[in-house]
Amino acid sequence: ARYLAAEFNLDGRNKLENGLIDMYGAQLGDLFNAYGSAINNNQTESFFNQIWPQNFQFFEDRMAFNKNGFLVGKRLSWADIYLSQMTDFLGDRKEDMLNRFPLIRALDQRVRSMPMIDNWIQTRPIT
Repeated sequence: ARYLAAEFNLDGRNKLENGLIDMYGAQLGDLFNAYGSAINNNQTESFFNQIWPQNFQFFEDRMAFNKNGFLVGKRLSWADIYLSQMTDFLGDRKEDMLNRFPLIRALDQRVRSMPMIDNWIQTRPIT
């Protein structure tokens, strides 16, 4: 991910930004793994009522602190795309969850409206 992020300017502009992006990416990876565990253990209700909102509140707070609609710095990073992609796992809960986190909602809409990403979403194979 880091190599491609650097190739496509989705990394940070300095070491601090790269460290923050990596940290947020790792937290999103942990959230994804916890989601899989919740599914395997039939604990999705408690997961979506407790764990997911706690994590999204953290990211909402980071975006509010950054004050420009991104998690880190002044431009889109791979962590922003990862956060947007994670909303796919919300299923029927997505609208309700994103209503609670307006900055994440705005980021998700911005990411999904990017021409290359929108084109992929519209034409990707059904899986």
